[in-house]
Amino acid sequence: MTGHIRVCMAPGEADRERSMRDALSHDTRFEPLHIDPASTVDLFFELQNVYWEDTPDGLLTVPRLNRRVLHMELKEPQDFVQSVLSGHLMEQTLSIRESGYNGCAVILGDLGDIAKAIKEASKLRAGKYLRGDELMHAISSTHLRCKSFRKRSFLNGIPIFHKGDDSGFFDGDDQWKDILELANDYLADGDMLGFRQRPADNDREIAAASMLHKGIGSDSMRILLKEYMLAFVPRGIYAKPIEELPGWGPKRCKQIADMVRMAYR
Repeated sequence: MTGHIRVCMAPGEADRERSMRDALSHDTRFEPLHIDPASTVDLFFELQNVYWEDTPDGLLTVPRLNRRVLHMELKEPQDFVQSVLSGHLMEQTLSIRESGYNGCAVILGDLGDIAKAIKEASKLRAGKYLRGDELMHAISSTHLRCKSFRKRSFLNGIPIFHKGDDSGFFDGDDQWKDILELANDYLADGDMLGFRQRPADNDREIAAASMLHKGIGSDSMRILLKEYMLAFVPRGIYAKPIEELPGWGPKRCKQIADMVRMAYR
């Protein structure tokens, strides 16, 4: 990561603002909280990185801006249930999707809190307090509706998280700090190369040789490497033994020992 993540929150939520400032207080990955009256979502994170790229003619290297944004709606359990039933959350998730940025919603509570909110929302229907079988039917119906909404929102690219879910993001003690981890993982640490299929040793050597020489593909290198091997040779008149190089301990030296050729011309 080459920059700090900008954090912006919509105004009017004093308790949320206080909780977010507390979570950010010792986290150097993020800038201090900004309150943005023009924000269309409860919370958004932004990371801008500048990288350099050659022009098509190869004569110049120019700066380019890479901007990544994560939009987030925050919901108390009661607000989540009511906004699902009213259609308001559907409008919010569609708005995130139409913005072109990635986004999600976070329920500030766990399954138990959501269940209580569903029960409370089910008690009153059309001005009438429900009891007995009618209440149980209303609770079941509301639960299925909320569950169905979460599934459809996920399929539309806007996941809805809650404390203790199986996403792996919200299993900590502080949900606000979990929100920061989610934002950092998405904006700055979403690299999946560590999970790539491990190639065979000879394939790794072929790939490395192909990358060293422009215009020579893996098939040609495969033929060449049947008779020759890649090697490390001194770059200049003199080169230090690899054991004397910073960061090269016995284990690393042993890994490349067969490739080192201390022959001088």
